[in-house]
Amino acid sequence: MVLLSDAPKIYLDVLSGICGLVLGSFLNVVAYRVPRGLRFAWERSACPSCGTKLAARDNVPLLSFVILRGHCRYCRSPISARYPFIEALSGSELALLAIRFGPVPRLGLYALLAMIVVAMAALESANASSGKVRHGALVITILTGALWLFWQSPDAFLLTASILTGILLLTALALWLPHFFRRWGPSLRVHLVALLAIAIFLASALSPR
Repeated sequence: MVLLSDAPKIYLDVLSGICGLVLGSFLNVVAYRVPRGLRFAWERSACPSCGTKLAARDNVPLLSFVILRGHCRYCRSPISARYPFIEALSGSELALLAIRFGPVPRLGLYALLAMIVVAMAALESANASSGKVRHGALVITILTGALWLFWQSPDAFLLTASILTGILLLTALALWLPHFFRRWGPSLRVHLVALLAIAIFLASALSPR
């Protein structure tokens, strides 16, 4: 049963999750446009395949992807799964941070560090063919994650190493399966930042405050 005294905390948790979804959508745009020399402000998003400008209803985080079933409304080209993934990663992380720490000053710092990590994951996934961008995103993620986890708890370092090791071992095992490798192998090899981001977020959620 939810008490009335819990209402402000619940509002903060829900608002943090919504803000995370919106920020994730924005980071998707920035990660795609900036490396290509495109303006990311004051211009409506367009379908990369047909170039049609997207309406506001086509840009609702997560919901639009589900309603459109992962395809452009106008040309029916598939929409990359990186868009809902980054939005979900960003929204869930800010919501979890709010649930765990509540309205304390350090929540803002953790949120900032989390968005840097999400931004690097978005940058990597939107520019998989650029080794320079991927390597730079990986270095920034490692440094940001180290600062974040050190600030929160030294035990988080061990948790991150354990979680990341487990993820990499499961991935390596899965890649031995021929069908899995043909379908997902190339993608997994260039999404190290996303794997590291998940490990950092899990370690932050599971480590002592």
